[in-house]
Amino acid sequence: MLLTLAGTAKFSNRVALTYRKTPLVIPETGVDVCPLTFNEYIPCHDVSYVATLAPSLDFSRKEELERHCPPLEKRLFCLVPPPKDYKIPIKWPLSRDYVWRSNVNHTHLAEVKGGQNWVHEKDQLWWFPGGGTHFKHGASEYIER
Repeated sequence: MLLTLAGTAKFSNRVALTYRKTPLVIPETGVDVCPLTFNEYIPCHDVSYVATLAPSLDFSRKEELERHCPPLEKRLFCLVPPPKDYKIPIKWPLSRDYVWRSNVNHTHLAEVKGGQNWVHEKDQLWWFPGGGTHFKHGASEYIER
């Protein structure tokens, strides 16, 4: 971060796919920002890297689903960009039950889990009512029958 003459902050980070170096050094200009296509990147769960390991994996044991970290020189060293329309997270304790929909890219979640009472859409929010089960009206109602 650099300060301008007006005293405002100016970030000099660039969008670039950068890899980790040894020893780990953070440049004075700051850490680069990963390209937008990496906004769902999860370290050590990189599908393209796991594909390169396929010949040595035991698929009968589901090893392809396990965590596989690339060697240090192939690990990303850039900030993963937030989803489009990202909002500052809701503060605790309200965040226990609500999250901004725009902060979660996986809208399919509500469709899959909606019938199990785990998550609901509520305006611009995902609502987690708690006590979600496979029973549409909750376990208590099922037990009472």
